[in-house]
Amino acid sequence: MNDHPIISKRTGEAVGSWDGRRVDDLASKITELLAQGNELIDLEFPYQDDFPMDQDIVVPYAIWAIDRGGRCLVGDPPAFEIKRRSEIEADIQEHCNSE
Repeated sequence: MNDHPIISKRTGEAVGSWDGRRVDDLASKITELLAQGNELIDLEFPYQDDFPMDQDIVVPYAIWAIDRGGRCLVGDPPAFEIKRRSEIEADIQEHCNSE
């Protein structure tokens, strides 16, 4: 499987990549890139294929990626969280019930 590029929004060029194996590695890589002065990072690995979502459902936080083990990188850097798919589904349900 190919690595997924991490793109700088400022330059439009790849400033790193991620192999898709562990979201822990992706969180570290993004945090490091931001600390080096890169602007917000655009990730070219859609999670929609692995984590299908209804267009009308609002997720209460950003989902950056899902790794091969089904763990998801969520939240905002540098305070990322790693959640399992089932946790995200429960959060979505709770968010929908509170509205």
